[in-house]
Amino acid sequence: MSTFVVTATALNMRSEPKVTTTNRIALLPQGHLVSKIRVAPQNPDWFEISTILNGALFVGYVNGAFLAEQDSVVFPIFDQIGGVHLQPPKALRSVRGIWAYPLSETNMPQRDRNESVALQKQTLLDIVDWLDVTQSDRYQPGQNTYCNIYAYDYCSLAGAYLPRVWWNNNAIIKLLGGTEVSVKYGDSVYEVNANGLYNWLGDFGDHFGWQRLSNARELQAQVNQGKVGIISAENKSANNSGHIAVVIPEHDGFNATDNPFIPIQSQAGRVNRKKFNHLNWWTKPEFRAFGFWVHD
Repeated sequence: MSTFVVTATALNMRSEPKVTTTNRIALLPQGHLVSKIRVAPQNPDWFEISTILNGALFVGYVNGAFLAEQDSVVFPIFDQIGGVHLQPPKALRSVRGIWAYPLSETNMPQRDRNESVALQKQTLLDIVDWLDVTQSDRYQPGQNTYCNIYAYDYCSLAGAYLPRVWWNNNAIIKLLGGTEVSVKYGDSVYEVNANGLYNWLGDFGDHFGWQRLSNARELQAQVNQGKVGIISAENKSANNSGHIAVVIPEHDGFNATDNPFIPIQSQAGRVNRKKFNHLNWWTKPEFRAFGFWVHD
């Protein structure tokens, strides 16, 4: 038998080589090793495999498209706490379901911090136009909403690290102890939701260049200098979504509003808004805490 590696973020193992609602027997994490017994005679796209999961032996079937030979797969390895991204399949604005991965398209606008303030401001606006949050399938609300995905994409193109996936506690302990850790979904990293982003900014934000500001007016002023700005809020209930929006430069007569001061923002959410300056949503009673952050 030959050894294969799970390449999907998670892979269902089934009792027969087809997908039904009742035949799932285990969920294999990314990077998990399995032994291929044979190609399924009923369906050549599926493999019969065996594997040890949590100390127990499982034998069943998986779709072979989500496996690769062990020697052909190399997961990125870190020996300190650094920014982490999953290695893509190709995530596109026009494709739903690949939300854990960074965008991978040609000619993506990207901010250069060595450019003039005017050019950096224009690039931030170009990023908003290119992401096209009201039209791109990646951000359209359904059963879930995608404010964290949109903020991640915006910050990535703007050159500011915001996590889409982050190290779990066990991985952090190993990294702090000098042990190398591979990036594997469900094993060493997990997806960060909007509530988690608020806590991450408090715990790790300064390590990655984020500075917390005291008010929205100061945030807008910094963003007008070509910097990256976000507003993040944590829901009172861990079971309910927090929210995060990006703050973009004032431009073409489109300015922040006063009384109260509301900066120009862009967001995905229950309602996707490309540009708006009429909602101080972070003051809603559903949020336990909120903050304003800027990144050079």
